[in-house]
Amino acid sequence: MMQHAFVTEIEKKFDDILRRMETEGRSGAALMNHLAERYLAERCMVSGKPFPTFLKPAFMSPEQHAMVRRVTNVIMRCLEKVSNLFYEDPRYLPLFELAPGEEELARVRAPFSNKIQHARLDAFMLGDDLKFCEFNCDTPGGPGYSDIQVNLLMDTYPLKEIQEEYVLEKDTFMENVLQGLLACYRDYGWDGMGNPRILIHTLFDLDPTMNELEVLQKYFRNRGYDCIIAQPQDCAFENGGLTVAGEPVELVYRRGATAWWISHPEKYRALWDAYKAGAICMANPLNSKLAGKKSLMAVLQTDAMAEKLTDEEKDVVDRHIPWTRLVMDGKTTYGGRTVQLLDFLRENRENMVMKPIGLYGGKNVAIGRDMTDADWESVLKTAIQEKYVAQEYIPIPEIDLPVYDDAGLHFEPKKVNMNFFAFNGEYAGGMARVSDSNIINISAGGGLIPVMPASKRIS
Repeated sequence: MMQHAFVTEIEKKFDDILRRMETEGRSGAALMNHLAERYLAERCMVSGKPFPTFLKPAFMSPEQHAMVRRVTNVIMRCLEKVSNLFYEDPRYLPLFELAPGEEELARVRAPFSNKIQHARLDAFMLGDDLKFCEFNCDTPGGPGYSDIQVNLLMDTYPLKEIQEEYVLEKDTFMENVLQGLLACYRDYGWDGMGNPRILIHTLFDLDPTMNELEVLQKYFRNRGYDCIIAQPQDCAFENGGLTVAGEPVELVYRRGATAWWISHPEKYRALWDAYKAGAICMANPLNSKLAGKKSLMAVLQTDAMAEKLTDEEKDVVDRHIPWTRLVMDGKTTYGGRTVQLLDFLRENRENMVMKPIGLYGGKNVAIGRDMTDADWESVLKTAIQEKYVAQEYIPIPEIDLPVYDDAGLHFEPKKVNMNFFAFNGEYAGGMARVSDSNIINISAGGGLIPVMPASKRIS
């Protein structure tokens, strides 16, 4: 499918602005160096270096923006429904493919209207074809980094010039994070007791997003909220309350994977006891992980879910979630016919991807077309033993991004993955990750650019 004509048009005009800058003596390389200095000053960095980005956003047309908003909201409703199966009937429990210890964590239910306050839905979009490849409903990262990039880029010459002809929407997320936390706090009935002290907790030696946590802390403090970043082992649960450094904490922004609670139970003991007792309001709650299991993309396509979804929800699942199955030795359906799954995966390697259901950050993702038959067979054996999903390969869109080097300005095609945020079930905007690799992930060497919905300016 071709790129949307509107996007092609605005990209061409934006690229022309970048080329004209060079002929007019406005150095794009110097501008990128200046941005890098600003990123460092704002703690927007990874591995001690400025966060990797480009001098160009990913534009969206008004029609694409409306579609993404509607589909994201519908998907969030579906994820709430599918995760509810965990509580409705024990017969549904095997659908979740829970790792040891995960069921105990998920059984504790916070009094929120939604289980998922903060989500990031990762997708590929080419023209009007939108396909989701993964749902991050555990502890999605990126809101702080994205806000800084958007604000700095909007202040550059090329973004200012393009706005003479187009209206750009600026998606920012840190305020959404804060308001989502406060909404949860109100659900606990603690509103009216003054501003809560906010704890951001994670394991420092495991979390690659530590700099972003500092960005969020600064934002919360600037908005008038006391905020501390601490490790779970620095917390104490005493006399019915949680304290950090001797001071009480009521509102907790959870970062770091749910799996860490299971692998390091001694470090999380105080937080776990406070959470079970309802002494803290924590978002995302631990049961949000139910909706982030990669196996649930397959569950959404089962007969068990069909009767629980509305016609609109079924249509969105059919159109926007690729064929996905848990890898096992047995039969399934594809395109209306019954197939032996393992044989089908062997015969259709070039059109399939396999992913472990419990990992994140692109770890151990196997793309069939990038592998030999022998390597694919090896992954298949691992997938049966360690719980993988197989998913139909989604063609990966590309975007031409400006690169400045000794030869000057040139444009290089980068693979692009759109990441759409939802807070309390509602679409809130997007960012995009870009890479030379088919596995697009910041931790694997990718970069980040803002997503900017655009429309023609009416004079």
